[in-house]
Amino acid sequence: MKSSRKLRVTLILFVALIVIAARMVESIDIILSEDFEGSTTVMDSALTGTTSFITSSKSYSGSKSLYMDNKVSGKFSERYALGGSYELLYARYMFLEGNSESTCWNSGQHYKDMGFEGGTEDCKGGGYTSNGKDCFTVRTRFNWPYLGVHVESPPYPGQFDHLNTQIKANDGKWHCFEMKVQLNNPSSSDGEIRHWVDGNEALKPNLRFRIVDTLKIDKWWFTYWANDNW
Repeated sequence: MKSSRKLRVTLILFVALIVIAARMVESIDIILSEDFEGSTTVMDSALTGTTSFITSSKSYSGSKSLYMDNKVSGKFSERYALGGSYELLYARYMFLEGNSESTCWNSGQHYKDMGFEGGTEDCKGGGYTSNGKDCFTVRTRFNWPYLGVHVESPPYPGQFDHLNTQIKANDGKWHCFEMKVQLNNPSSSDGEIRHWVDGNEALKPNLRFRIVDTLKIDKWWFTYWANDNW
């Protein structure tokens, strides 16, 4: 049972190269690629007024990374329009998670990170039930100490809300996270989510995200949310 105690929660995450791709008929199109090495990045507007920033203190393959700090839970947020609407998308990014369990966690607590979004912003948090026409969100989920996927407003009509691997992400090392989302045909439950942590796969098939073909993936949501009222 939750108490009224508010934890002083700080989780630090470094993110390196982000790649989002769409599988076309005979090719793979890169929609977004950001390595945070340039003088400007797609994250700049979201970083203003937050405790997150581009840093050169740690890097994966270049000289910089995105430092994400959730001292103000939910304040760091940017929806990046993908410039089109898609039924199948793949994303990959490198991450390093920085704090230990003793400093920031209670049993069962979780953090929600970046991911795909479609439709309105109503599915941005818990407690909202999609009608299959308005929205969905599929995001990275840290369910201490494992990494997985969390669906805000579970797929219509509410089949599940998260998918975890048994890969621990709290070791201070760089890891590779990959995610593929395939939307369903509106009349069928044939959608799926696949994700990989360092090549270890987890799959959730037979999902129904939508009941209309107009609802598609159209945004990548840069965010870092902590369940800090535990």
